[in-house]
Amino acid sequence: MPDNTTPIFTRAARWAAARITAAEGTALTVVFTAGEFGSRLQALTAANADTAAQTLYLWVELPGGQSAPLHALAVPAEAGFGPAVPLASALTDALTPYIPHDAHDNRYLDLPPGALLKARVATPIAAGTSTAPNATDLGLPQGLYLTAVGQDY
Repeated sequence: MPDNTTPIFTRAARWAAARITAAEGTALTVVFTAGEFGSRLQALTAANADTAAQTLYLWVELPGGQSAPLHALAVPAEAGFGPAVPLASALTDALTPYIPHDAHDNRYLDLPPGALLKARVATPIAAGTSTAPNATDLGLPQGLYLTAVGQDY
């Protein structure tokens, strides 16, 4: 079979968001679904509208139902809701040394068509309205707010 000599480019930018609150408990929540021809995940961040730190477990579910753990991410209390604590990033060198990087040393994760990126917390989040800075103004429930940025092929 001849090598593919045609460059492969992404077709469309993709953003996805998910929220894990007390209602989800420790169940897996879908964060990102790969497109019809697959997707490239370029960033995954977590904000924590809770006064307690959380451990976030990330999983990849392949078409056919096979699941594999990706890694665990420590999300500090109130991360992303004030100037003192930045968003937690899931695709970093220290956490994911096995994930490839591009020419600019940015980590990415290529997902096959229909694959799901899922997340869950280690311990259930307490019910109630957040007291984190900026989250109180919005009346957000306590929980983790995940943002995935990528592209579809």
